[in-house]
Amino acid sequence: MSSSLRSPTAALIGTFLCTLLSPVVIAFYSFTVFFDALAKELQWGHGSLGLAITVGTLTIAVAAPIIGRIADRNGTRTIIIFGNIGLVIVVAAMSVLCQTLGGLYVAMAMIGILASCYLVAVPRIVSSWFDKRRGLALGFVMSGAGLGAALMAPLTEAIIESAGWQSAYLTLAAIVLIVSLPSTLLLVHEAPRTATFESQASAQREKPRITLQLVLLWFAFLLIGAGLHGVLIFFSPMLVNRGVGASTAAAYFSVASMAMFLGRLGCGYLLDRLPANRVGAVLMLGAASGILILNHAPSGPMLAVGALLFGIGVSAELDLLSYIVSRLYPIEYFSRFFGLAYSGFMIGTSSAPPLLGAFYDHFGDYEIGTFIAAALTCVSAFVLLAMRRTPTSLQLAPTVKGDQVAAGLTN
Repeated sequence: MSSSLRSPTAALIGTFLCTLLSPVVIAFYSFTVFFDALAKELQWGHGSLGLAITVGTLTIAVAAPIIGRIADRNGTRTIIIFGNIGLVIVVAAMSVLCQTLGGLYVAMAMIGILASCYLVAVPRIVSSWFDKRRGLALGFVMSGAGLGAALMAPLTEAIIESAGWQSAYLTLAAIVLIVSLPSTLLLVHEAPRTATFESQASAQREKPRITLQLVLLWFAFLLIGAGLHGVLIFFSPMLVNRGVGASTAAAYFSVASMAMFLGRLGCGYLLDRLPANRVGAVLMLGAASGILILNHAPSGPMLAVGALLFGIGVSAELDLLSYIVSRLYPIEYFSRFFGLAYSGFMIGTSSAPPLLGAFYDHFGDYEIGTFIAAALTCVSAFVLLAMRRTPTSLQLAPTVKGDQVAAGLTN
């Protein structure tokens, strides 16, 4: 195989496309657009639909640590190829499975397993190529999720309105098959072990173990998941409930999605220069403000500001967690400890949609639920501040070739 296909540039492009069309984008982020169509056609309550996201995220909480260990032992390439193939099959099957609640829950459980494959593999692949500019590289790759959500939301909405939600799922499956799977097969490889900065340093470290820093990180992301993801899933229904039109609500969701895209680049840039926990704390406080604005501001520019702040906060999730774990543990053990930390995030994420949906079903609006979400997000900021400062680089070896590629992103 050509050396150009086993390079930092190829890895960046391949993992970016994987993230652009990941299970999180295709099945979770896009679910906010499918929400009203499924509720109206099949007469399901918001709480029942929100439970589908809970099934998927709880599956990730269980599967991520297990798949992380498998990835550390057997390599990440096989894991992510399996995830791509499985995503095509399951998303296509959702056009049939989602006609019953039981089928929807089964589909979301399978999506949770596939999402775990992406979540533990992509950050490790990127981290294996980059050190000094690891934050920027992770931010660039993870920004694919925001861009994917921004592109998929209006596309999915248009297909649902013109051809129905079943056709929308089949179209999404075809896009993954045509774009994501070939790029993964050609471009996604880990750095050779001898070129990996972390491998040179790992021999100097004690055997990795669970530390207080990991526990605090787990708890912070438990709160972040609970605070942000109910609002993310109910973003469009929340605005529609306030009297905003469905197409306008989708436009505001696109604003939030573009903020996720650009915010990840900005977050990655800051992670290479400032303590990661402080960067995360500031972004979480901004996200909490965005939630309150979305639920109380009148239509117009202020809603766009709220969507922007919320999207930037959401943008910090995966790259912030990936970056901190990659600095706490050697790359050889990254996936298993990332899987453990991410399980906390998924437990929080799984609790939010059914609770927010239940609040709506009981009170007829999202006001109380979104206030609680904003409060939890604020608390997460203070937990992050309680962590020890995370170094921006291990400073144990020369910069690997990948850092030269990441430097080009800022030029």
